[in-house]
Amino acid sequence: MYGPIFFEIPVYRLSEEKYNKNMDEHIKKHPLFQKDRDDFYERNPHQETHDMEYVKNKFGGIWRYNEIIGYIQLYISGNQILGKYFENDTERQIKTRRKRFKYISPKLAPEIDLPLEGNNKAIYEEIYKYIKNCKKELPPIRFIDMSVFEKIGPYVEWRKFIEDTYKVNFCDL
Repeated sequence: MYGPIFFEIPVYRLSEEKYNKNMDEHIKKHPLFQKDRDDFYERNPHQETHDMEYVKNKFGGIWRYNEIIGYIQLYISGNQILGKYFENDTERQIKTRRKRFKYISPKLAPEIDLPLEGNNKAIYEEIYKYIKNCKKELPPIRFIDMSVFEKIGPYVEWRKFIEDTYKVNFCDL
């Protein structure tokens, strides 16, 4: 049985760095940003801003919300951490604005036992290790965005959270 989801980790088609590099190359090649337009943009700086937004949107928009191709939903079952995986329902993961996600797997990577005697730091480290293991199960070009989890994870009272949310008493396990 699956417990409640306690965190969702987004999976991207590629990293933000690579996406922005591709966008910059696209902008440089775009007819609106050729050398002969420099004088025009000096006289009309507002038009340059408008054209830049237009070209960026045509390329695919901002990375954070437009390049997501999947989610790992973390949950706890007994004393184990697992992650359900959902992915964009297409044969090829390409740049697109239309997405429909489908359920792929009840666990993306093999489950990891939570340390029964562990403190909050030890539990955080095991959850972090599970997310890293999930990365190994995906194609190498995929990017798992752990930034939010890394920012808040060390500050969560994991033992209390797990005991209260999942009605698990570490002493009974």
